[in-house]
Amino acid sequence: MTTIELLKFQLEDTGHQIQAVFADFPEGQWETKVTEETMSAAETAFHLCECYTAFLAHAEGKEHSWGTYDLEDKSPANLVGTMFSLRARSIEALEKSQSEQTAKDATAYIILHDAYHVGQMCTLRLKLGNFDAYSIYQHN
Repeated sequence: MTTIELLKFQLEDTGHQIQAVFADFPEGQWETKVTEETMSAAETAFHLCECYTAFLAHAEGKEHSWGTYDLEDKSPANLVGTMFSLRARSIEALEKSQSEQTAKDATAYIILHDAYHVGQMCTLRLKLGNFDAYSIYQHN
C-alpha cells in the first residue's frame, strides 16, 4: 500500500464517520452544545468548512487567514452540503498534488482533525439521545 493509498483509505474512513454524525441530525438541535466551551453542530460544520478552505489554499501554495471564512447561507442543509463539497474538493487537490507537504497537510487538516470533531459530535449526539455511537464505523 502506498502512502497515497493509505491516506485515501483514512480520508474515506473519516469521511464516513463525519457523514454518520451529521446524518439525521435532530431537528431544532443544530445550536445545542454539550458544554458552553464546545461547538454546536452548526459551529462544527462551519469550522470544518474553514479548515477545508485552508487546506485548499495550502495545496495551491497560498496562505489562509484564519477567521476570514464566511458563508452567507448558514442553514443546516447548506452548511453540511458546503462542508462535504469542500471536503471532496480537498481530496481531489490531494490526489492531484501528491506532494509530501500536501499529504502532511491532509493528515493534519482533514484526517486527524475530522476524527477529533467526530468524537465531539458523537458526544453531542449521545447527549441529544437516540444515537448509536458505534454506527460511525464502516470497517470491522
